[in-house]
Order: sequence, then C-alpha cells, then structure tokens
Amino acid sequence: MKKILKAQFIIVAIITLLFININVVDAASSAKVSVSGSNKMDTGTTATNKIIIGSISGSTVNAVSGTVTVADSTCVSITSISGMNGTSASGSDFILASFSGISANTDMLSLSLKAGSSPCKTTIKVSEIAIGFMNGDTLEPSDVTYEITVGTPAPKSNDATLQALSTTKGSLSPAFASGTTTYSLKVPAGTTSVPFTATPNDSKAKVSGTTCGISSDSTTCTITVTAEDGTTKKYTVNVTREASSDPEPVDPGPVDPEPEKTYETRLKSLNVSGFEITPGFDKDTTTYNLKVVNSVTSIDVSALPIDSTANVEISGNKNFKVGVNVVTITVKSEDGKSIRTYKINVTRLSDENPSKKAEDPKSSDNFLKTLTSTNGDFNPSFDKNKSNYTIKVGHEVTSLDLEAIANNSKAKVSIEGNENFQVGENTVTITVTAEDGSERTYTITVIRSDKDSDTKLKDIEIGGGYTLSPKFDPDTFTYTVDVDDDIDKLDLKAFAQNEKSKVEIIGNENLQNGNNVILIKVTDENGFVQYYRVNVNKNAQKKFLGLNLKQWLVLGGMLFLLGIIFLLLFLLKRKKEEKEEVKEEKTPIIEFNPEFNFGSKNGTDDDYVESGAVLNQYSGVPVQEKEEPKLIAEAEVKDAEEEAPFDYYDEKVTKEELLAAIEEAKRTKDSSKLKMLYKQEMLNREKEALRKKDSHR
Repeated sequence: MKKILKAQFIIVAIITLLFININVVDAASSAKVSVSGSNKMDTGTTATNKIIIGSISGSTVNAVSGTVTVADSTCVSITSISGMNGTSASGSDFILASFSGISANTDMLSLSLKAGSSPCKTTIKVSEIAIGFMNGDTLEPSDVTYEITVGTPAPKSNDATLQALSTTKGSLSPAFASGTTTYSLKVPAGTTSVPFTATPNDSKAKVSGTTCGISSDSTTCTITVTAEDGTTKKYTVNVTREASSDPEPVDPGPVDPEPEKTYETRLKSLNVSGFEITPGFDKDTTTYNLKVVNSVTSIDVSALPIDSTANVEISGNKNFKVGVNVVTITVKSEDGKSIRTYKINVTRLSDENPSKKAEDPKSSDNFLKTLTSTNGDFNPSFDKNKSNYTIKVGHEVTSLDLEAIANNSKAKVSIEGNENFQVGENTVTITVTAEDGSERTYTITVIRSDKDSDTKLKDIEIGGGYTLSPKFDPDTFTYTVDVDDDIDKLDLKAFAQNEKSKVEIIGNENLQNGNNVILIKVTDENGFVQYYRVNVNKNAQKKFLGLNLKQWLVLGGMLFLLGIIFLLLFLLKRKKEEKEEVKEEKTPIIEFNPEFNFGSKNGTDDDYVESGAVLNQYSGVPVQEKEEPKLIAEAEVKDAEEEAPFDYYDEKVTKEELLAAIEEAKRTKDSSKLKMLYKQEMLNREKEALRKKDSHR
C-alpha cells in the first residue's frame, strides 16, 4: 500500500502540473507536518490526536503523503486512523490530495490512541513525508516525532466536606465551619421551602439536597456531599418555622415533596449600549457580531438572566484592539453546576471612514460544517446554528472519538475537555475561530454512565472479493475499502458480539464516484450506541474502447514486455548471423554466373569461363566435366602479369585480374581484392544496362 500511496502522490503532482502554467522556482515553497493533541495520558485511558499540515508559504500544497507509527505500541497504541479533509488512510500510510490547493493549517488525520497498563514514554512518528506544491516544488522534510508520557492516574479525592453553606432564609447557628455537620435555622411563618447554597471544598465533589421543602413547623434538612471517590458526608440543618399570628389554617393534607429544581442558565435580554448586535437577540442563540469604528475601544453590555438567582459575568469588553475582539458573557446557575456562555464578536475597524466597514476581506464564518462521534448520537441532532448538545456513553469511554469540521476551510477548530471523563456529566467545548478572529463555541455535555456498554461488533464481512483495511478488530472503528466504479452497493454484513444488540447499516445505497461513508450503528439493550465507519473509495475511471486507465496500463505493460522480448530475439539472431559471416570469410567460394564475362586487355576474344563453373581458392581448378576452357597454370599467370601488367583499381575487370586476385587470396588468406573486383563488375553491368535503356528512348 505504501508504494501505491507514493504512486498516487506522484500522479497527483503530475496531473496538477498539466493543468497550471507555472515557472518553477527552486526552494520557493515550504510547509510543515505536525502532531497536535494530548501529550500526557493516564494508564488505560484513550485520547485523540491529529496530524496537521501547516506553516505553508511560497505556494499552496496539493499533495502530502507519509507514514504514522508509534515507537512502543505496548506503551501507546493507535486503535484507528481516520482521514480528514480529503485524506485517504490505509494502515499506517496516508495521502492528502487537493487539486484546488491548501493554503491554511489543515487537519489530515485523527488518531485514536489507547494507553497501556504501565507508566511509560513513547513517540508518535510521522516518517517518509513528501509534500507537493501547486508551483511544482516538492519537499521531503525530516521525520516528525511527538512524545507522549503515560502516567499513573492521580488517586481520586475522598474530600466530602463543604467549604461554605448558607441560605437566604436566615442565619445558621452556629456559624458555618467545615468540620461542623449539624446546624439549626429559624424561618418566618409561612415558609414552604428553604434553598441552600453549598460549596464543596473539592470542585470534583457533588452536592445534593440543596432545596428543602418545609411542611411543618419543625423540619430536618439534609445536604449530602459525595466525594470524587464516592465517599459521602451529610450536613444536617434543623429548621424551625415560627408560629403564625393568623388563625390556625385548615390542614390541607399531605404535601408532596417539592421536586428538585431545574436551574435556568439562559439570558432574558442582552443589550449593548449605543449599538445593535446581529443577529437580533434570542435566548437560545449564543453567538453575536458587532462592528465599531476605530475610536471605540470598549462597550457597555447589559445581560439579564431568566433565573434571578443565576450569576452573570462579563469579560473582554474593554481595551479593544484593531480587528476582532471577543466579549464573553458567562451565566452560572445558582448551584454552580450549569454554565452557559454567550459571545459577542466585536470588530474594531482600522479606519474612521464608515465606507470601509464592509471592506473586510477576511471571512467571519465561524460555524461548524459537521460534528460527529463514533461513540453515539448527539441530542439534538447536529445543526450548525445550535450550540449545545448531549451524548450518553458507557463507563469504558473516557474521551470522545470526535470529528468537528469547520464550515470554512480557513477557520480553525480547537477542542477542550475531551479527556479523562468522570462518571456523570462532563463538558467538552469546541471553539471555531473564523479567519477574521471571531469565535463561536459549541458545548457537548457528555454523560458517562457507571455501566459499561455492550456495543462491539464480532465481525464485518464484505462480499465481491473486497477486503477491509486495516483488518477487522472490534476496537478499531474506522476502515477503508476500494471498489470498482461499477459498484453501487456493497455486499456488507455486520455481526454484534451480543445477539441482543441491534445492528443498522446506514449509507450503503447508490454509492457515488469518489469517497462514500457507510456507518454501522450498534445499539445495546441499555441504549448505548457505537458507530463503525467504512470509507468506501469508488474509483471513477473513464473508459476508452471498453477499457479503463488501469486496464490500459496493464495492457501497455504487457506490450512493452513483448517488445523487449522481440528486440532481444532480433539482437541474438543478428549476432548469430554475424558470426556465420565471419566464418564464411575464412573459406570464400566464388561462383561465376553463366553470363559473367571479363574483358581482355590484350585484345583477344578467347577470354572464356565455363557456365556454372566454380573456382575454389585452394584448388585453383574449376570443378567441371568439360575440357575447356583450358586451365591457366600458375606460371602462365605470372608470365602474363610480367608481359601485360594490369591495374586492379581501374573500372575494367579482366580475367587476368581475377586469376591474379584468386592466387593472391590463396597465398595471403585475404579475399578482399577478389571481392572488390566482383563488386566493380556488378557496377559495370548496372551502368551498361542503364546506357542501353537510355539509347532506346
């Protein structure tokens, strides 16, 4: 898979260059790959870290690839790797491809981590990094390492004492002291309930019983403090109601205990003196915007809670800088447990000219596009305009496998509180910061049960010869599968470990070209939910003559190999022929055609060679049955050469020249002069034929 991802990286870079007109500048572009998230974990806990591409300069990034590993998997293991913002992940390898280019910090991968059972240290390593840029530059930076320390969880506190205890209905006697657990209180006649304000000494302790119904003149109220480790301590207040001066009222009968109060943290009104916020105020809308001229450096904010006992705190409304400033209005319930935050993004302009108010080129989009978790369903369902959500998880979940994607690619998303969940309510805060600096906060209340969920799958099966990557594991919740472009639905089956758990498959219809997401939802008997995610990559490939690109590449490769084989055979054959030619040169045989005739320099016409005769250079005697022509002895040839010398290098070829050349070849073992005469005679005949042809025109 690593080679495939590298090949994809190169293909993306090449295709991008085909569609843009650029001048490549060496070392003009730069970018960095980094790891973000928790660098400290407790043994046995889980966490989510991210791989980010950022610090981009010179040119936008169009491709990133690499490999993610953990040095010591017994210390910290990666249970799943999820691609984000177009990133494909397979096993430990990943590639991000963007034909539009990436210019801002972008999350590429979400790593689900699980700590081992013993304290230790290890590193997340991103290696074999390759970065491609839109201008054609490429970069192979050094490996990136990120150290994670696993420690032993701090022991849970057993502090179940109160730091303060009071009521608006009177004064406790004796005065409150943390070690004193019994008090008395006198309340006016007609009092039907007494609210107590109880502050635990340890912020992780829980307090109950702070509202006490008064149904008689003597009532005992009990405030219970539960420490982090479950230790409890009770504070008792004996309430005496003063007698009424009115006639004795008729006994109305039994009085039902007053239900526990639900605290309200919404605002009744929100105003800025001299300005109007947008959108108009709504108690359920928590983010607003406001623009002010350069001379305004602070604003007066008025915020009234629906519940008069709630506490309202306003911060950030002074000393504005040029640009975006965030004013925060925090509403805390009377018991301090419930908190709601409102924000006003105040943009202070850099120029007094009102015409420039609308000339801010930076985006103010601070919404989320999607918000999902494999650990369950949000209540209500996600809507970018809704800020508050609730999710219930089993006891084994100590952090959410959370994916939050900004609506605008230039916005930044940060997550706080997504670790070390306690039993009960936990708050996860997601802050989206727009390009112009304005912020929007989404709040998730995570209710962690004291019971474990039973939502694991036993197996996932896919037909058609396709396989999941990585190999199925009940604790791995994200997978990838590549399918052909003619597949519209997967033959997919999922089996729960508990037969009583309900399994639903969502999104396995009408698969589109590109990336598709199939969700497998497992719901156990207690209502806990776990999602398994299958990323289906459907390759849309154009076909030519019935074949797609991959098939053409295979066919081209086969033809190329065949061409190489034929070329080798041709070269071997040619080499063999050359060897045979060299061998023949050692024993040349000259054959005279019947029409072969040589002129004579002595003017006679008796120069005759028998038709079909063969002269062998070693015998010097024509092989024939006829007696004529007479053989010329070697001595006679020498005499002829002495009596009538001839020139080998003129255009005319004679018998004397031929015989002399034969004898020379016998002596010297060199037939080159004899071959020259043969070629000259062939040329003479060709010239004669052309001459005759011209004479008949």
